Amino acid sequence: MKRRLPIILSLCLLAALLLPACSLMPAEDGGALVINEVVSSNRRCLVDSAVGTPDWIELYNGTDEDINLAGYGLSDNVRKLYKFTFPDVTIPAGGYLIVYAAENNGVEKTDVICTGFGVSKNGDSLYLCDAYYELVQELNVPAMLTDASYARRSDGTYGFCGTPTPGEANTTDIAASLDELYVEQDLTALSITEVQPDGNGETWLELYNASDADVRLDNYYVSDSASNLLRSQLPESTLPAGGYAVVYLTGDTGADRLEASFRLGRADTHVYLTNYQGVLVSELAWEADVPAGLTVVGQSDGTAAYTAYPTPGEENSGETFASFAVTPMDAADPVRISEAQRTNKYSIVDADGDRSEWMELYNGSDQAVRLGGYYVSDDPEDPLKWALPDVELPAGGYAVVFLSGKDRADGAEMHASFRLSDDEESVYLTRLDGMRQDSLALPPTLPDNATAGRDADGALRYYAQPTPGYENAYGYESAESIGFFNVDGVYVSEVCAVNEAKSGDNDWIELYNGSDQAVDLTGWYLSDSDAEPLRYRIEGVTIEPGGYAVIEASSHPTRQAQGVATFGVSPSGETIVLSDENGLRVDTFETGALSLGVTSGRIEGDAHTQRVFFSKATRGAKNGSVHTAGYAAQPILSETGLYQSEPFTLTMTTATAGAEIRYTTDGSEPTADSTLYEGPVSISGNTVVRAAAFCAGLQPSPVTTFTYLFEQPHTLPVVCVNGDPADIARVFAATKRSEKVEREAFIQYYEPDGTLGVQFPCGIKAKGAGTLTYKQKSLAIHLRAAYGQTEVTYPFFSDTELTTFVSLALRNSGQDWGDHTTDARIRDSFAARAVVGMNIDYALTRPVIMYLNGEYYGIYDFNEDQNKDYLVNHYGVDGDAVDIIQRNTTVLQGSNADIKRVFSYAVNRDLSDDAVFAEFAEWVDVDAFTDYFIAQTYFINSDMFNQKYWRSHDYTVKWRPIFYDLDWCFFSDNGYKRSIIGAYFSKDGVPSNDGSITQMNIYVGLRKNAAWRQACAERYVEVVCTFFKPERLISILDELADQMRPEMERHIARWGRPKSMELWESALERMREIIRNRPKYALESVQSYFDISDEQMDAWISQYSA
Repeated sequence: MKRRLPIILSLCLLAALLLPACSLMPAEDGGALVINEVVSSNRRCLVDSAVGTPDWIELYNGTDEDINLAGYGLSDNVRKLYKFTFPDVTIPAGGYLIVYAAENNGVEKTDVICTGFGVSKNGDSLYLCDAYYELVQELNVPAMLTDASYARRSDGTYGFCGTPTPGEANTTDIAASLDELYVEQDLTALSITEVQPDGNGETWLELYNASDADVRLDNYYVSDSASNLLRSQLPESTLPAGGYAVVYLTGDTGADRLEASFRLGRADTHVYLTNYQGVLVSELAWEADVPAGLTVVGQSDGTAAYTAYPTPGEENSGETFASFAVTPMDAADPVRISEAQRTNKYSIVDADGDRSEWMELYNGSDQAVRLGGYYVSDDPEDPLKWALPDVELPAGGYAVVFLSGKDRADGAEMHASFRLSDDEESVYLTRLDGMRQDSLALPPTLPDNATAGRDADGALRYYAQPTPGYENAYGYESAESIGFFNVDGVYVSEVCAVNEAKSGDNDWIELYNGSDQAVDLTGWYLSDSDAEPLRYRIEGVTIEPGGYAVIEASSHPTRQAQGVATFGVSPSGETIVLSDENGLRVDTFETGALSLGVTSGRIEGDAHTQRVFFSKATRGAKNGSVHTAGYAAQPILSETGLYQSEPFTLTMTTATAGAEIRYTTDGSEPTADSTLYEGPVSISGNTVVRAAAFCAGLQPSPVTTFTYLFEQPHTLPVVCVNGDPADIARVFAATKRSEKVEREAFIQYYEPDGTLGVQFPCGIKAKGAGTLTYKQKSLAIHLRAAYGQTEVTYPFFSDTELTTFVSLALRNSGQDWGDHTTDARIRDSFAARAVVGMNIDYALTRPVIMYLNGEYYGIYDFNEDQNKDYLVNHYGVDGDAVDIIQRNTTVLQGSNADIKRVFSYAVNRDLSDDAVFAEFAEWVDVDAFTDYFIAQTYFINSDMFNQKYWRSHDYTVKWRPIFYDLDWCFFSDNGYKRSIIGAYFSKDGVPSNDGSITQMNIYVGLRKNAAWRQACAERYVEVVCTFFKPERLISILDELADQMRPEMERHIARWGRPKSMELWESALERMREIIRNRPKYALESVQSYFDISDEQMDAWISQYSA
């Protein structure tokens, strides 16, 4: 080591002496290791995924052997030649190696070599030494431009290259100076013509080539700083003569478009264009804080102007202005803001059905004005947010601009690109011509749906009722003064939505005239819909000063006589809209929830009280002085579960301060005199708890009802029927039709797991005829407004889309209840399920358990009731425009005039004539009667007393039979052999035990026609072979029996019907036996009665059995 040190020092001194000489000599030897190309400012000529775009140095091995560079040195410092030492890397013969002049920064790629030092763009020196301290090459790199290289020619000399070739042979296009790199061109030909300083997004500048030759853009730099004019060199591209180029000031580079490496903000006021020689070519200056949407355009005199019509990449707009400072509009300006609404709850609806906020413009001049050049905004810093279309606003005309954010002006509507927020303070209208601006303040105290605007004198006013598109009316001087209605005009005074059950009375709306003049309401409108405020036009009604007018209302077309509004008022709450003869809204009244004996309305003269409730209606007269502000909060009970296993204590609370809770445990609805809740209540047996809150100044709360059962949980749904014990007793006391009464009740429907599915108030009435004497009575269930609810929506029944019902029934299974040993307590619901899919009006049904005020009442069939509500639900008809006829011509609904006509036609006309039959078929649904006849006769339902027919008055639904009362289905032991086909075609009718006759006129008429007889016989075979296949019917029967079986022992124990489980199972087996044997005898009866040949029967059976 001591001996080598002097040698090393000597070599270093020798190298130092030789360096100047080497630097002056070109590396002419093509067969050596040389520095082949250098880039000292790299932006895009070489990009590496690991290190980005650093400076780079290219080495070339001109020898015919590989060279291992391990131990070689590379440096930019003559006194530190091994500033970078090469690792064990080999450069192949004739090969190239790229060395990045940058820090490694943790890059783990083995093929990336970084020196740790850079090469100065302003000029630098590079030294390459071998592993033995011999200088291989010194290269002085002059000042360079971005993405230009200092490259070696084939003769060993160096020059300037505009297209670097990293890792490849250098191009032959190597210039002696930087100036020679570029095509000869006018370096002052470009100018900055337009700038977008703040575009609510990307900012940009525009360049224009005014020369008659193409210009290389990479000869230029753009900047926003006078102290750094070479801030961002433009990428390599060409701008044609007379062309425009847009440079996006994104602060980024490398995209497919022209981008600069800086951004512009509102505070920036300059941009500069400099050529590569450092000469400032163009600049553009402007005022700070240019509003969004405006661009700066250069003028011929070098000054800046502004435009609201940006033209990036195109010739500048001629519509410019010298300053963007706005001046306020005044009375001399033709178009100004006349009204604006921040929160649109009831006002104008756009073509899409949306209630967007809006502003209204008014042309107060005597000349039409085009709106091009006008802008609307909600931001004073961005007054040109949305340009109005160039449409004409006539003299004295109004234009509504929806502030919807939809950004369109097609058709008749204008929709701005922005929306108003709830805390918006002003809206603005700006005219470019003179930068005139109008504003309208929207104070925080402005109520929802109210507007701010100007009256005829231009004074600021506030309006309770908006008037978009019309002259403003009924203004207030302050937003705080706005009431819920105009006490000096006509307004809604009182509304009634609930009348006594089955009274036939209509809803009504009372109007009051608070002015000192009579008001003719002809041409005014009432509605229950914000979207359709002109639903009902008032005719022939005048209200005297201080007087009242009552308008009845009904949703039933048959009740909509002259003077009755064509809509109903919902008890759950409705919005009543009153508009004048111009369609302008005069009043809007929210009724709130109403019930029997409770109306809602206004305190006359008090516009700041939105609504009160009255416990005594005063139709057509001054409202009572006793009123309430709302309802007490409904009590909350601590226990909600149906099934209980241990006694517990029940607590009750209400959110209404100062309210007291009253409750009952007998099923009745609590009153102010019911038991006062003073502490936890002990519950130890089946109990129905009903509680309500009472508080001075408020209506009683809705009733909370819960049923608690200390029972073995049921496997079927549980229906709890609760009501006043006296009312329940009255309902169940009926033993004949004349004794039936309807009384109020409350029903809870629980799923089999004890979960409460739904609950609702209703009326109940005993149902049936002969079965009224049974202890377990059937019940009809009716939902009516008088009880608090007009319909219930719940998926009671599977395999149907119907979930909303007005009428339901709890049926005891009729005469199949269990008085006979063959009674199975299943036939009615079985038959209904058996005909699913046929053209038959059957009832949806499922078995349930019923409790009456907490007392177990056994198994019931829970059905939809087959009355007018059934027809509404299934066919969508008007329930008040139908005829329902029971047995011969007894009217249940509507009139029997048409059925008498049809009966007469069937009996007295020759329906064997196909033309006559076709006319008959216009009134009678032949297919429905056919399927009904097949089902009734196949099931051998010999109880033909209960025949029921229905139709709609407009004949959208023809006369159809109703399929019900099948409790004698498959009844007798040997019934499967019996035929009752002939009874349906008896001209004398079918006698009953009481001696009365049931006429079968429609069937008698149908039988006259040969084509119908043939079609009926064929359809009979089809049904027997498909719907009534024994395996299908037995499956339906067994499924129903399986649902009932776990509950039957409790049911039998309660009623003694059927008498035992054994008899019930035996009755089911007898039904199965009839089902198995019935097809043969039924088909024989059909063939015989309709005189069908064996060949035809065999063909049909083969066809439909396939």
